[in-house]
Amino acid sequence: MADSDVPMDPPGNQGQSSSSGTCKRKRTSLDNSDASTSALPRPKKARVISRKHPKKPKRPNDWHLRKGEVPNEAMKTKSALELHLRILWQLPDQTTVPPKVTMADKVPFNQRFSNEAQVRTSVTASLDQNSNTLQQARTRVSTFLGSLPTGSIISNNIKRVPEAHLLLIFQSVACLGLQQWAPDILSGDPESMYNLLHEHIALTTFEQVSSAFGYAHTGIDLSFIHNFALMRKLYRSFVYSYMYNIAKSEDKNPGSVAKGKQMTTVWKRRSTLANGRTEVFKSHGFNKRVVALSIETESHSDDELEGDPNSIESVYHIKEKEGRSGKVTRFFRMADLQRRQTAKGKRGHYKPERSRIDPPMPKPSALTVRPQQVPIDWFEPTYWNTVLTVRERLDYIQDGTYVALPKEEFCQTWAQCAAWKNLPLKEFMATYGNEVLKEYQMPTEEEIEQLERWENPESSGEEELEQEEVEQGLQDDDD
Repeated sequence: MADSDVPMDPPGNQGQSSSSGTCKRKRTSLDNSDASTSALPRPKKARVISRKHPKKPKRPNDWHLRKGEVPNEAMKTKSALELHLRILWQLPDQTTVPPKVTMADKVPFNQRFSNEAQVRTSVTASLDQNSNTLQQARTRVSTFLGSLPTGSIISNNIKRVPEAHLLLIFQSVACLGLQQWAPDILSGDPESMYNLLHEHIALTTFEQVSSAFGYAHTGIDLSFIHNFALMRKLYRSFVYSYMYNIAKSEDKNPGSVAKGKQMTTVWKRRSTLANGRTEVFKSHGFNKRVVALSIETESHSDDELEGDPNSIESVYHIKEKEGRSGKVTRFFRMADLQRRQTAKGKRGHYKPERSRIDPPMPKPSALTVRPQQVPIDWFEPTYWNTVLTVRERLDYIQDGTYVALPKEEFCQTWAQCAAWKNLPLKEFMATYGNEVLKEYQMPTEEEIEQLERWENPESSGEEELEQEEVEQGLQDDDD
């Protein structure tokens, strides 16, 4: 298959009906045959100057390996290589960012090597040199292991690599005169001598450690580690696409990586909570309106850890979810108790859930995005009536005005819920729902008509009249 980056010669015109091509060949043939007998000088052909456009450098996304480009059997090898690179980089968790590289770091190595073959030979030779750098490597390994944070999956996997293999990795770095393994990923140039040196250090030591079963705990498939073409693709995808984006984000906005990771963790906890509560309502046969209260992640409050994350006594303080009714909050907590009780009775190992409590003074959540499709009683009545705009209230009731729960006095226990959870909608509304609706103000016809005029002035035919009304109102205010 032809490489898309390499220009291809045009196909021959054999047997084709191109008149211009055929005439051109005939003229050439006549000229050649008459060369010895014709006294006429051959006309000079115009000199064709081909323009060579410089090849555009690859962008970070070009290095990224997409789904299907890595064999399924090689996925664990890919994970092992990424762990190996984090060890070299000394990045013990997802919030640690690759160090910046200066010109002073790169110049000695760009001058020392002139081609990739020299780099490869130098890296291979470094594996046999150990006397002068052994102590330096031991110090680096000891410092690195001592800095590993607790509770990190990456750190836990690093701890499972035998220390002898870590010594080999850091010795190779020290033997080649590097203060630390730090490819210049922001340059976007994997082919520089400096970056090629780092690439060969990484792939050579990865092959050595893997062959000695240093990454056996990852489930690595050793049949792939000698496939240099695949290993190079995996390396450059991780370094010059994934890690590049992380380094670039941190360079533009310091602290953004740690903050983003924290928000991702918070979102995952909220999603887990949403899924657990929704599953409880479904498994206990609640109607769709009740399920709709909890199915969106935005319907649930976040929390933050208080105390040591590795302590069994650590708790998470629940933050205040803006706009959500106290009735729904307490209904969710009741569902949590039911979910934990159900989990204890299932076969298999029971893993206790993290402890979530309401602190004496709850903090307001910074995550203020509201769910998009919930019954109106998800909202506190005062929030619905005074905070939401007419447009927002119309959006929530555009498919119907639905109520999920009766008044709180009828949904305080699981037994009480059995009386209404499967009633037909009309019967539920007549018995319970209409009483709840009295607390919520619906947009009036006048508000809806005015909103329509503001949003669609052309279709109402009153654009000029409204402008005159506004101007008149401003004049009245001045008077």
